[in-house]
Amino acid sequence: MSLSLECHICGPLANNVYLWFDEQSREAMIVDPGIGSDFIAERITRANLVLRFIIDTHGHFDHTFNNRFFKNEFPESRLMMHKADAHMLHSQTEMAAMFGFDAESSPEPDEFISAETSLKLGEHAFDILEIPGHSPGGIAIINGLDALVGDALFAGGIGRTDLPGSDHEALIRAIRTKLYALPDDTRVFPGHGSSTTIGVEKRSNPFVREMGGEGF
Repeated sequence: MSLSLECHICGPLANNVYLWFDEQSREAMIVDPGIGSDFIAERITRANLVLRFIIDTHGHFDHTFNNRFFKNEFPESRLMMHKADAHMLHSQTEMAAMFGFDAESSPEPDEFISAETSLKLGEHAFDILEIPGHSPGGIAIINGLDALVGDALFAGGIGRTDLPGSDHEALIRAIRTKLYALPDDTRVFPGHGSSTTIGVEKRSNPFVREMGGEGF
């Protein structure tokens, strides 16, 4: 049994939208259904996948833009995000308009996700790490040596912390104590840009090292 992980670069903000599925059960999740990700619905249907989860790693509109689209296309799926970011969905249309995008409103989450959430596709279990800082309710989704981290950590960078609700020190602390606790060969898949590994970031990411990287 194996998992497949696809990264689709979508829309004018170059969002990484992830499709993760179990090749045996055909159960799938879509992570951060951003602007321009509509075409992935056809990919799901043609591959005979069963979309079980729509998961937002955080509440910023470019990552939640197509929540309603995918929920309408796959009504049996469950929309999930952390409770601390759920309020952002209420202003998605207004926030998108500020950046020149016409967004539908997002439905309410079917379930709040946290570190205690049990998440499975077929026989494959996933761990949830709570990574606040870029937003209060940021999460990472972990399976084996693959980590989807939203906008918390990038190749050579970290998420913005000049936005409402963000907290620079909280983000650095979460990266150091949670993400950097993962094995060095863990592959990091961010919300924008190229993938990296935990080991590379521990050795060279200047934004995390700046707060005193004992042992890193």
